[in-house]
Amino acid sequence: CVEFTTAEICDFTKVKKEDYMTAWAEKIHQGHLQRINIKPPTNHRYLVLNDLTYNLKWPCVMDLKMGQRAYGDDATPKKVQSQTLKSKQTTSFSTGLRICGCQGFSVVLDQFWQLHKYEGRKITKDTMPLAFRKFFHNDEELRTDVIQQILEEAVKIH
Repeated sequence: CVEFTTAEICDFTKVKKEDYMTAWAEKIHQGHLQRINIKPPTNHRYLVLNDLTYNLKWPCVMDLKMGQRAYGDDATPKKVQSQTLKSKQTTSFSTGLRICGCQGFSVVLDQFWQLHKYEGRKITKDTMPLAFRKFFHNDEELRTDVIQQILEEAVKIH
């Protein structure tokens, strides 16, 4: 993570943005700034996560929601109710894990495939292993090397 001031966030020309975000990420970032109507300069500070996929040829990414609770401590009663219902209707409640979306790559078709959040919500406890298998399989082989690396990294989390 790299820390930036609001002024730096609003004018990313002051930093080497290629070190921190792709053109697509910058477009999303600028749209977010417009939506929240942020006006520099302020004394707020922000963490900007590096795009870890930046140098990868075929980045495969999975967005996982972990835990049964999907609302913050400051959520309104209406938000608590809607998020609790969503949790109970998805694998979040039964497994504590929900695949929110992912992007994989088929080496056979030489193209990316995507699973969007609404498709992720349809995954059940029974079909979740198939979804993980699809993600870790490149249509040629099951990437057990990648699975092993993830497990090794997960063990390091305290």
